[in-house]
Amino acid sequence: MNLQRICWRQGLKQSSPNSIRQYAQAAYAPQRYGLTVPLLNDEETIVRTGIKDLYTPMGVKYAWTDYQAQMVKRVNELTAEGTLYGKSMKQLLIETARNPQQAALFNHASMAWNNHFYFESITHNFPVEMPKNLERSLINDFSSISTLRAAMIATANAMFGPGFVWLVRTNVQGINKSPRRFKILSTYAAGSPLSGAHNRRQPLDMNTQNVGTATAAGLGPGNASLQGLSEAEFRRQTEVQNHVGFQSHNQTDTSFGGVALTPVLCVNTWQHAWMIDYSAYGKESFLTNWWDHINWDVVMQRSGLPSSEKQATEETRDTWGHGNNSFMRR
Repeated sequence: MNLQRICWRQGLKQSSPNSIRQYAQAAYAPQRYGLTVPLLNDEETIVRTGIKDLYTPMGVKYAWTDYQAQMVKRVNELTAEGTLYGKSMKQLLIETARNPQQAALFNHASMAWNNHFYFESITHNFPVEMPKNLERSLINDFSSISTLRAAMIATANAMFGPGFVWLVRTNVQGINKSPRRFKILSTYAAGSPLSGAHNRRQPLDMNTQNVGTATAAGLGPGNASLQGLSEAEFRRQTEVQNHVGFQSHNQTDTSFGGVALTPVLCVNTWQHAWMIDYSAYGKESFLTNWWDHINWDVVMQRSGLPSSEKQATEETRDTWGHGNNSFMRR
């Protein structure tokens, strides 16, 4: 661990929750001083009392207050100068996802976005009843809600290492306008499910080994490598990668085999998100409790599903190309 990272950690430990949150209070909106930490619904109560049967106040402090503040702080430090300053967290993670020179910025921006997405779909006034149209769609894709629950919990519990397990909805694509479907997706470390972020092939620690560092050291094609940065890796980092899909130069970039996805729900499997309250052997208990605290209204809003039977029928017609707006519907 280098001296700079040690200083970051020491600074975080020495800061009070209030001083940490002074980096910002409102939302992920570009400000003169950078990005800010978004407020959760009824955050003051959550921070003070925790989330019953899910997080203690200390658990909230580690998983949300301190961690989120540190991610946003680091993003602001990395974008203080240059063309990326003033962009939203989502824009930052998408624009840096395939740039090895910006690996540190991507990791912090993606973690900040993912962690907020996770906490935003948690309710402390549980249970929240699942909307009927959402329930019907999930049953259609997973056979039952209990099957979906078991699959998400088992997938997250089986993950060896940190990451996120997502419930995503595929976007309508292609000439045949195949129906949108719900699926389960896993991302590891700070990986993102967002379509513009693409899959990230990162076999090396790009925070220390990248083309910028190599160039600064006078290295490049035909010269010696930098700490394992081979000539092939140097070329990979200096050339456009990941052309995906039919006539990809005319299409919007997508991820995971060229399928555009809309994330609607996720659970955080990083140790800081559960180990404080559940110990090293309590991951499954945490996941079970998390399921009971999902705000299904938020999931419904993210999914783009219609809120009424009439709208559901119209969407089905449009999906198959029979509606007036079928070409534009996503």
